[in-house]
Amino acid sequence: MFIERWYQLLKPNGRLGVVLPESVFDTTTNRYVRLFLYKYFWIRAIVSLPDLAFQPYTPTKTSLLFAQKKTPEEVKEWEELWKKYQKEYKKLRERIDELLKVRKGAFEYEKLQKELVDKLKELLGENFDENDSILDIKELKEKYAEEIRLADEEWWVFRKVSEELNYKIFMAHAEEIGYKRGLRGEEQRPNQLFQTDENGNIVIDTENPKTILDYLRKAVKWRY
Repeated sequence: MFIERWYQLLKPNGRLGVVLPESVFDTTTNRYVRLFLYKYFWIRAIVSLPDLAFQPYTPTKTSLLFAQKKTPEEVKEWEELWKKYQKEYKKLRERIDELLKVRKGAFEYEKLQKELVDKLKELLGENFDENDSILDIKELKEKYAEEIRLADEEWWVFRKVSEELNYKIFMAHAEEIGYKRGLRGEEQRPNQLFQTDENGNIVIDTENPKTILDYLRKAVKWRY
């Protein structure tokens, strides 16, 4: 709900910087949140924070999200690509089902076996073992029955859309954030997030980057 509200309040190309629970980025139950973000925002950067970031108040692991609201035209482009790859996914699944029914000795069996291998690679990606390319159709069906059954349309389509849009995200993880806070008070620690001068002002150096902020500013290009 908060993310939807931020989208409503921002103008096209408006920027968003928030702290979110890390579960938003890596759990199945929050997949719809990630798909919403990818559809309506350009995700520019995600910076993972250590468990101690908000202790002793909460041990929840969090991440910083930096994003930019898409224009209506960009959202429409995403929707059109999504529909395009949804159709491709359905055709792919239908063809795999057909090929899995082919029996040894059928006309052009070797050609069909090779086509099945190619289709399984396209469907399963890294979950297909290249060494299994020599298996016959029956063996492929038996070995990959569960993977084929569980192959997820949403994430397959998302992967294809992202690849076509060349979707790259700056990602980093901070082990040290300048302090460690506990019940006995706060301890000063090294800071991998950013550096400051003697007056406490944040210093950004993209020529000789040392901190996450340096690298982020060097890598991320914002639209205006």
